[in-house]
Amino acid sequence: MCYNIGMDDEYLSEYQENEETEEEEFDEPEEARKKRRFGFSNVLIIIYMILHIAYTGWMFTDNWVHAMLWLLITIVELAIFSVILKVQNKVYLAGRVLSLIFVLTLLLNSAFSGFMLLSGNDKNTEGADYVLVMGFGLVDDQMDEILKARCDKAIEYLQQNPNTVAVLCGGMTRGSSISEALAMKNYIVKAGIPESRLLLEDGSTSTKTNISYAKGMINTTGKIVVISSDYHLFRIREVCRQAGLNARNLSASTPVLQLPDKLMWEKIKLIGLLMSQ
Repeated sequence: MCYNIGMDDEYLSEYQENEETEEEEFDEPEEARKKRRFGFSNVLIIIYMILHIAYTGWMFTDNWVHAMLWLLITIVELAIFSVILKVQNKVYLAGRVLSLIFVLTLLLNSAFSGFMLLSGNDKNTEGADYVLVMGFGLVDDQMDEILKARCDKAIEYLQQNPNTVAVLCGGMTRGSSISEALAMKNYIVKAGIPESRLLLEDGSTSTKTNISYAKGMINTTGKIVVISSDYHLFRIREVCRQAGLNARNLSASTPVLQLPDKLMWEKIKLIGLLMSQ
């Protein structure tokens, strides 16, 4: 009996030791729990912020005026993320909800950007009577890649549709001695398109005046196509609707690195356009 009791005591002692070891293993430190609960949404936000900061830095090499707005947005977003982390440390569930809302906002913004790019281009654009080519600001009387892409698309269209007349839309850019329309004409004529097929609308200063002035130069009962950058056509569709101009859209590509900046400004201008109705 004594032997059996001794064995039972030995087993009981061993069981208690194992139980204590398991409790130590599962007694996770508070810092470890916070790291484990940091959340996938927070990781996504951090990746986004890194890319956002990198893009803002690049913008200072491309357009410092636009870069200042990107810098302001970056500061605001960092402040929002800082608040989310503070709330999450105090009330975990509330912080997680805020984090998810922030991520969903970013995803919705990205989805709308994609919708803007994809919805601007129309089918059945062949055989137009007129093609309106939207201008873009000059730098020292020179066209940048965005305007060249629009002109290249216009050249391609005019070559494939020999009866189409192009209206080149664009007034004076600050600091330039020629209008955007004239710069476009010189570029297109060099590609072999006759001047007789080109009309110059050189008095406009905005997309809205591009469309309204060009409308007064053409027979609006004919088939009309508007050529501009992919990011621009979504707003152009609304401008044409407000101007009572029935037109189809044809997009020119935009350099990838410039797309985020152009889309951001387009959204700002679109809000202004909708509010001005």
